[in-house]
Amino acid sequence: MAGGLSTIIEPAIETPSATTDDVDWTGLYLGGQASLPKVDARSLEHIGDGIAMGIHGGYLQDLGQLVIGAEVEVNLTAIESWSDDFPLSIIAAGHVRAGYDLGSFLPYVAVGVSQARLAGDVDETDNGTFARVGIDYRLTDNLSLGGQYTHYRYDDFAGTGDDFDISATGARLSLHF
Repeated sequence: MAGGLSTIIEPAIETPSATTDDVDWTGLYLGGQASLPKVDARSLEHIGDGIAMGIHGGYLQDLGQLVIGAEVEVNLTAIESWSDDFPLSIIAAGHVRAGYDLGSFLPYVAVGVSQARLAGDVDETDNGTFARVGIDYRLTDNLSLGGQYTHYRYDDFAGTGDDFDISATGARLSLHF
């Protein structure tokens, strides 16, 4: 018997298919996020903490190991502060992203512009800057879960002379099309 048992019995072990070539990040995506923002005024001290929840959408282009894209997001916030003078209610941002394709994992950085709105007795809106580091993990072909740290910066908010920063750690879930 030429070849013996080795030609009759083939290994039943399958290798996992999650390699850098298997996940294509290209396409539109929509999702939701939640974060825990901390607000600090550069001229004062710690203002408050809270929660933010929102939606995001964007487009990514997978160029091999480099993934680039653009995204917009809107967050509703509830900031508990020592002062009723800081009723932050909405943060919106538009930014560009660049990441390194590690197959199912996509670590990335993002920079852009943001807009914050204070609502209540004082109704003011102003623009600022935005920076983020994060990582997304592709759970399935159409679903990813991510973690992120975001920093917003506002100088001379609405001409008031007040400068403040918002730092937020959060999670996101995205549906890919």
